[in-house]
Amino acid sequence: MKEDRLALRIAFFYIAISGLVMFVLNFCFGYPYGDYRMLKAIISFEVLMFVYAILAYRMYFKNHGVLKLEIPRLTPTFIIFSLGIVATFIVFLSTGDFAGNYELFISMVLFALFISMTEELIFRGIILEVFLKKYSILSAVFLSSLVYACTDIVNILGGVSFKEMIMQFLEAFVLGILLACFAIQIKNIVPIMMLHWVWDLMAISFVRIESKAGLGILIISILGIVSAFFLLLKLMHTSPTKNVIESSSNQKGTKSSTNTKVNEETNKEIKW
Repeated sequence: MKEDRLALRIAFFYIAISGLVMFVLNFCFGYPYGDYRMLKAIISFEVLMFVYAILAYRMYFKNHGVLKLEIPRLTPTFIIFSLGIVATFIVFLSTGDFAGNYELFISMVLFALFISMTEELIFRGIILEVFLKKYSILSAVFLSSLVYACTDIVNILGGVSFKEMIMQFLEAFVLGILLACFAIQIKNIVPIMMLHWVWDLMAISFVRIESKAGLGILIISILGIVSAFFLLLKLMHTSPTKNVIESSSNQKGTKSSTNTKVNEETNKEIKW
């Protein structure tokens, strides 16, 4: 089986199971999308999907430890965007009305944590990595973001209206582009996971807990769209033969320069 087809099967299996879970919770248990009861029930599912994502990632990169951490090379764009999100989140925490909502907030923290780790492993750790080997950088970013955005299509099974689902799809597509560009530049998905976690937590908390962070979220959203646009322009000028995702470990004991070159091409991945 071709590597890209297997990667897509891994991604769409996760999407299909997510849709099935939301369908069951919505139509069988009466927990609509956004309901606290659905959120709490999905946490256990996301823990299982995180394990699934780790196993899938290890299957693709079995020669390298999945928990191998290396210092990321943070770019100015990533730092500025991250600081903006952190500042907005601080405003949310300091002005939010958490009275009687602490249990809800803890559930949202856990939900956002596991879903961000799972999605980054699958969509930036596997899908983007595989697409970068087969397509141009621009095509890999767009296609991986399109697959990632499909995670919001199944929200309609949880009771989301068609119009709201389209908006969520477009938002996820833009976010996917931004995170893919960051992953290519930073060459480490751990910071991407952290950024994704805080963003998701702030996004799902803002609609449930009243605060004064609305303006900050709007500014960050606009900044994200602008950043994605300029990062894409920058990546378009990247040489297609340049290694945009480095090998996570140096190959040792190679018998010839030809074998070394083959190893470098086949073992490129987003660093941990």
